[in-house]
Amino acid sequence: MEKAMIQLDSANVAMVDGFVEAVCGEQHLDNYYATIAVAVTNAVQYALAKDGGKVALSCGHYDKGISFSLSCTEGTFDTFLAEGTTLTDSPTSEMSFLTKTLADDLLVAIDGSTLQVRFAVQGIAPRECAARIAVLEKFYQPALVEA
Repeated sequence: MEKAMIQLDSANVAMVDGFVEAVCGEQHLDNYYATIAVAVTNAVQYALAKDGGKVALSCGHYDKGISFSLSCTEGTFDTFLAEGTTLTDSPTSEMSFLTKTLADDLLVAIDGSTLQVRFAVQGIAPRECAARIAVLEKFYQPALVEA
């Protein structure tokens, strides 16, 4: 697959969904679309909240599947991996939490300018899947309302 890239800012963040949908369709990854779209969109929103400038989003392959790379100014992703353990960490903690939970692997450049969000499209182990579901249920539990 060729490396595709789009430039994003707060006015056109909705383009992320279309970009991910097109990539998933082209690569026959429709079953992964929702997971990838939520993770990548939250990563883009995180970058825009931290940087306020433009985000370059590109897509490519890695040995286990597909990856999306976000490039911004230096330092944008310096605290990404440390954030998102609770909602009170920072205003961007939910964005990083969702990306970290849904992605199979994350890489941050030494200078904090690039985040690579990776998805193993051959599937994940049932135990890992159950653990992700449990984490997401706990995260959203306060928002659940029983009728």
